[in-house]
Amino acid sequence: AWNYEVGMKTEWFDRRLRFNASLFYTDYTDLQVTVIRIVDPAFPPFGTTGNAGKVVIKGAELEVNAIPVDGWNIYGNYAYTDSNIKELVVGTTDLAGNRLGRSPKHKFFVGTSYETEIGGGYKAAARVEYTYSSTFFSSINNTEVEAINGLRSLDLGLTLTTPDDKWSIDFWGKNMTDRLNINTISEVPLRDGYASFLPPRTFGATLRFRY
Repeated sequence: AWNYEVGMKTEWFDRRLRFNASLFYTDYTDLQVTVIRIVDPAFPPFGTTGNAGKVVIKGAELEVNAIPVDGWNIYGNYAYTDSNIKELVVGTTDLAGNRLGRSPKHKFFVGTSYETEIGGGYKAAARVEYTYSSTFFSSINNTEVEAINGLRSLDLGLTLTTPDDKWSIDFWGKNMTDRLNINTISEVPLRDGYASFLPPRTFGATLRFRY
């Protein structure tokens, strides 16, 4: 593979604002990809590894982190990816022009957190984060059935930390809107397809000890 990348990393206002950006272009030859094969329509399809001939992946990435006031952090990143198969024939099917599987054109993540002391040296930090991706295909076949209408997730968290920073407990909630996020879809002739899903709204707590 030939990989070309150019970018910049910057810091502003006494390091309270950080902005990074990059452009990339990668030209692959014989990139290994997962090819979905079906032996019998009565059974789920399975993936095998094959070579994608020639693939070009190009895009851009942006990252920002800001601290407006002490304790308050705003952060996020955005990625644009254009993955294009130049040469690939599976059986009698020419997949040239298709996108790589699980490769959305647009992805972004944004979040904010605030940390403060709550007395006796104990600290509390709350956060809100949102993840988004545009429509992508489950595999390189790029069929209508395998098109996944993006992923979206709103996550919340609250972390309590002891004065010596050794103990902390993190209360968290993921996919707070309880959105039905499809992880993968495999098309099966005469049966539409098999789908797997990401977890629904989930709550939990994580206890940590540092030594």
